[in-house]
Amino acid sequence: MGKKEKSEPKDKKEVQKEQQYTNYLYPKVEIPPENQGWMHIKFILIENNWHFADFELDMKAKDPIFCVLSKIENRHGKICNVKLYKDLEKKEEINFTDTLGEAYKTQGEIKKQDAKSFNLYYVFDVNIKSPLLLYEMN
Repeated sequence: MGKKEKSEPKDKKEVQKEQQYTNYLYPKVEIPPENQGWMHIKFILIENNWHFADFELDMKAKDPIFCVLSKIENRHGKICNVKLYKDLEKKEEINFTDTLGEAYKTQGEIKKQDAKSFNLYYVFDVNIKSPLLLYEMN
């Protein structure tokens, strides 16, 4: 076998040119961490003796509040004037343009099993213009 030739050390200028060239071809991109943690939401209806209407869902922290609103509407049917509250005592409504993570000031947990539980209180009015309700009102 032949002898291996020793590579000569590169000049600093050559190394800098190579680094600039590789940075040009493959620029470093910093990807911000995604707000995709899991949250366990307990939906509690604010009505006396209506505990059967409470339900629980696992949702992502990046889900917007209006998606939560659609889940409540799908569960209860024809409803209107839905109001959501984080805290029952303060009765501050949650902004529908926020995400769940922004509303509860959390990033969520990576694993679904480790998700922290949050209470979401809601109240709504029944849509009187619903055909099923008009049929029963005789």
